[in-house]
Amino acid sequence: MKSERVLRFVLGRKRPVTAAVVASQFAISTSTASKYLRELYDAGQVTREQFGNHVIWSAAKNIKAPVEVKEEIEEQFEPQTVTTFRWPSSYPHVRGYDD
Repeated sequence: MKSERVLRFVLGRKRPVTAAVVASQFAISTSTASKYLRELYDAGQVTREQFGNHVIWSAAKNIKAPVEVKEEIEEQFEPQTVTTFRWPSSYPHVRGYDD
């Protein structure tokens, strides 16, 4: 279930998060992220603080982060090899030659 993944993400963070941060992490809309966070809030698993129009979410004090949360988050941020593609060109200066 998505809300469980959102809870694991919030537990793995050192700082409180906004719905926008959760949305970008899981590639979902901000309103969907807010919905999941509200479900967790109603279940007592996260706390909510409101500053004007901004809502900050954090893990409830009684919830402990499992060890595998940290490992799962670290796996998501492993460096990846990026390959680039160059279109063939008939212009020598683009190919790197001084004809």
